[in-house]
Amino acid sequence: MASFLIKQQYVMKNSTTTKVDKKLLPKEITKCVDTHLHTASFDFYTGMKYAKENNLLQTTEFSQVREGTHFIVCCSDVMVKVESSDYPEITRRDF
Repeated sequence: MASFLIKQQYVMKNSTTTKVDKKLLPKEITKCVDTHLHTASFDFYTGMKYAKENNLLQTTEFSQVREGTHFIVCCSDVMVKVESSDYPEITRRDF
C-alpha cells in the first residue's frame, strides 16, 4: 500500500486542521560517487504517481533519466533523477 509513503503534516489552528504539506517519499536515494547523480527509487505505484505529477516519460535508457525528463522501471521500482537538495531528510546511499 503506497499511502504510507505519503507524508502529511497538519497544523492545528483555531480548532480546525489545515493540510500544510503532502509529499511523495522515495524508498531510497542513491548518489553516484563518480558523477554525483542522485537517483530516487519509489515503489511502483508511488513512482508512477510521481512521474505523472512531474510530467516524466518512461524510457529504457538510463541516459535519459540523467536528463531529468524520463523515468525508468527496474525491479518493480520507479527510478527518477532528483537534485542533491531534494529530500534532505533522506540519507543518500553511495554507489
